[in-house]
Amino acid sequence: MTTIVVIGMHRSGTSLVASMLEAMGVHMGDRLLGPNAHQPLGHYEDMDFFTMNQTILQDAGGNWADPPVWEAIEGAGERLKHQIAGLVHQKQRGLWGWKDPRTCLTAGLYHPHLDDARYVVVRRDRPAVVTSLMKRGGGNVEDWAALCGLYEARVVQFLTGLEAPVHFVRYEDLTHPKTGAKEALKLAEFVGLEGPGARYAAARAVDRIEYRDSWGFGNVGFGVPKFKECDEFWLSWSWFLLNGTEDDDRFLNRSGRETKMPLVTWLPRMHNAIIRMFLESGCDTLLFVEDDQNFPYDQLHKMRYKPENQKFDIVCASYAKRTRTDIPLVMGWNIKRDSKEPWWVEFKLREIAFEGTQEYDGAAFGFTLIRRWVLEAMVEGEDPKRYEWAQCVDEITPDLPFYFKTVELGARTGVDRDNWIGHVGSYNYTPEDFKEWLHEWLAYQEEHTEVANG
Repeated sequence: MTTIVVIGMHRSGTSLVASMLEAMGVHMGDRLLGPNAHQPLGHYEDMDFFTMNQTILQDAGGNWADPPVWEAIEGAGERLKHQIAGLVHQKQRGLWGWKDPRTCLTAGLYHPHLDDARYVVVRRDRPAVVTSLMKRGGGNVEDWAALCGLYEARVVQFLTGLEAPVHFVRYEDLTHPKTGAKEALKLAEFVGLEGPGARYAAARAVDRIEYRDSWGFGNVGFGVPKFKECDEFWLSWSWFLLNGTEDDDRFLNRSGRETKMPLVTWLPRMHNAIIRMFLESGCDTLLFVEDDQNFPYDQLHKMRYKPENQKFDIVCASYAKRTRTDIPLVMGWNIKRDSKEPWWVEFKLREIAFEGTQEYDGAAFGFTLIRRWVLEAMVEGEDPKRYEWAQCVDEITPDLPFYFKTVELGARTGVDRDNWIGHVGSYNYTPEDFKEWLHEWLAYQEEHTEVANG
């Protein structure tokens, strides 16, 4: 017998995942919680586990919206251990499972009684979860965000040291038309299906997906492609100017080593190194920050949460100007497809909008968010350690070959005209500026290290 347990915060997509599992042949329960105004397609939630979880939380002195501490839940589990064991024994048959977001809080009570337990952990961008919770139950952003954080912390607590297979799936990836089918196949294989059986099950599950046209960027990994060592100096500078970073975001490691190679040789290698490090990370979105850029303090926050940006796979800020020419250079251009020169681009200044987010065939790296699926698709079937994403042809920067590939993949590229960046040369930064930023960066690191260590 194999047990598939779906855990994830309320309004995070657990119902969709449970529905897909049911379509794959996983028995998700005989009595399921029916549809309502907030979940018109049904919850795919086993009423017996729903009731048991409510009983556990009430016995521990709380409920789903006011979770008891783990020690209280553990005590309730001890008092109700025979009922919990009996419920599991009654349910276990073949390939089965259940879904109830409250299981984020109670999973540790069920695990000792399960045969071949496998856990599917569902994630969704926290702002989207909070917005959905507020629509359903009112309240305020701060309280719902805090509850999301608590649920996520309990899941991490449960998974730490757990000796059982775990599969992470992101709601935004399931509902993206370029990634939904691949995520469905991964889920089928995790369940234990193989070959044609897995592909058939995934195809059935895909029918349960309602694709969306807006997806959050999730956690962000950002790197600074620098031909010298990308040391704490650059990290602190980037962190200070970016702001908008969150606990799950990651600064990528050094992108390269000092070299005397010409520009067209080392620049693409640095971009390639950053992308490799990103794919080895668990981040959902890559943010490229060129080391000579200057941008507004809250740039990242504005870029990642602007609803207009979330329908694009690649989003770039606009250049305010190039210091060498003092001419506005809009970050974004249309590729001239009928040119005999393969990397020719045509700037069409009359088509430039100066507000909102505008769709383009290509855009420069400077300050750019790129979804994981785009980079994964580029290396599909290749060795990521050897495959070159960005290459220079003659004196062309890596941007153009990279974006030619993204166009071929069908990725949508947008240029955010409400966010502007320029070169550092427009302001003469002093050593005192960097020392101050480095101090703030180290203080930030120390504070978050203390929080992580409890």
